Amino acid sequence: GEGEARRIQAEPVRQMLGLADRTRVLDLFELVMKGAAAEAISEFRAQYDLGAEPLTVLQDLTAMTHEITKLKIAPSSSMPGWASAEAARAGAIAERLSVPSLTRAWQILLKALQEVQTAPDPAAAADMALLRLTYAAELPPADRLARAVIDGAAAEPKSAPRDAPPPRPESPPPRPRAQLSAVPAVAREAPAPRPPEPKPAASLSPASWAGVAALAGEMKALKLKFQIETQMRLVSFQRGAIEIALTPNADRGGAGDLAERLTSWTGERWIVSISNDPGEPTLAAQAAEADAARKAQAAADPLLNAVMSVFPGAKIIAVRDIVVDAAPPSESENDT
Repeated sequence: GEGEARRIQAEPVRQMLGLADRTRVLDLFELVMKGAAAEAISEFRAQYDLGAEPLTVLQDLTAMTHEITKLKIAPSSSMPGWASAEAARAGAIAERLSVPSLTRAWQILLKALQEVQTAPDPAAAADMALLRLTYAAELPPADRLARAVIDGAAAEPKSAPRDAPPPRPESPPPRPRAQLSAVPAVAREAPAPRPPEPKPAASLSPASWAGVAALAGEMKALKLKFQIETQMRLVSFQRGAIEIALTPNADRGGAGDLAERLTSWTGERWIVSISNDPGEPTLAAQAAEADAARKAQAAADPLLNAVMSVFPGAKIIAVRDIVVDAAPPSESENDT
């Protein structure tokens, strides 16, 4: 009747909310870590058909990986909220697994959580994540694999794939056939050894601080060239030894980079040290000062003033030197 109380069962509520039973999470986790790909996919699809969301299943697997790892490290740790049978089963799983395999599963699951949230088909993304987990579970630990590679030993697979085709029977060896080959009259000459690569020429060594900036430009080290021109002030310059002062906004690692580049470019050892002396103005400041002086000199020219008076508002933007080629000697000069 209407007054009768209805009993609420846990399974319909779990299906409605898309949750998975902890026992089934343990089932799926154990299948994955055993490398049983087909069974793991089947178990996930069964949970998915009952209403479990793919993201929720992977989140439960991630939490389960964390709990199993804690049991691996501290077997006597308590598991509040777990039934005794579930805790005993989790402890048995932890004994069989290694810490490297658990941490590897953790990394794969973290990546899979992002993929499931952005994939057009979350269930398909979860399938692929479970496949990666099952095949990664059969891999040896990274240190053992690296040691095998270093020693030149190939890692032996645990078992042949279940769906691998049977090996083909070996074909009988081919019958020997007589072959004729022409014997060369003269043995081939061995190829000449390659000449050693030339070392950097000593002529690349800059003779001045401005030459250092120019060399950096020629070697396409544009960031270093900018630091030389705007952030370093020359204190002293000798071949192989440079002393500089840095501007307040300079990168202090630039001095070491400069020494390393100069040594590589020139084939000679260079030392670049940082001094507390103020040093000269930066190359950029010197260039700006020289440009201002050239503009001031040009502005004092009477002819230029006369031209600028005709064009009110005209400004001197740049001053450039014009190189005029020498005129060829005239015929009269050649005759004399």
